Amino acid sequence: MFGPVPLSVAVSWGIILYTALAFADSLAFPLWAAPALVGLLGLNIDLAMDAVAIRVNMWHWLGFAGNQEWFGVPYANFYAWFIVLCSCSALLWRVRPLTVRPGWRGPLAALGALVGSVVILSLLAELVVQSDRHGGIAWLPVVIVVSGALGVVGWGIWVMRSTAHPSTREAPNNILIPTIVPFYFHFFFLSMLFVADIVVHLPALLAISLAMVTVSLVLHGWLVQQKLLMRQLRLTASVLSSETQSAK
Repeated sequence: MFGPVPLSVAVSWGIILYTALAFADSLAFPLWAAPALVGLLGLNIDLAMDAVAIRVNMWHWLGFAGNQEWFGVPYANFYAWFIVLCSCSALLWRVRPLTVRPGWRGPLAALGALVGSVVILSLLAELVVQSDRHGGIAWLPVVIVVSGALGVVGWGIWVMRSTAHPSTREAPNNILIPTIVPFYFHFFFLSMLFVADIVVHLPALLAISLAMVTVSLVLHGWLVQQKLLMRQLRLTASVLSSETQSAK
């Protein structure tokens, strides 16, 4: 435990952040849109995970009943994790040239990105606190950030598809890294729905879990398709270059 927070939560979200970064890198997603994609990938897991986790006593939300807000999970939780994932990934990509250098600068730069994301969260969370104090709609901040992120990601996809040449951005060779972890989380908590008999009382959670798995399958299928396309483009470029040299 780290105060009232289970340490496993921080470790789990660190893993989710890493794999979401790897997904965006593998996809060669535009860097200006990638943080929004990372935030949405995290919510894709959390929308199904958190409501199940509190029902198998992995953690609890103090002062919240099981029928409040998102099946007993405050909407602010999703808002906060989106802000953390989005801001931390943006800062990590910003300091990436430093993190790959040997010595103390790399870890210090990564730590600075983490601290920076916490500062950003503290500032933006105050907006939600003030909204709640003045009778604001609890789910509205989540809807606003998710809608904005979907717009940014959609624009990023359009830019990717309109770009004919493969990206020169460094990307992991093994696409299993950004694939295994999301499906582990999805299928673990999906199985817990049946093991703990949660599905009997809350069939809506089963529908949500299956919907999130479907979204993940579509995204990772797209990742495989894009990797194959980029490989084909590089192969074609290599063949054309060889033919040009032979003609000379």
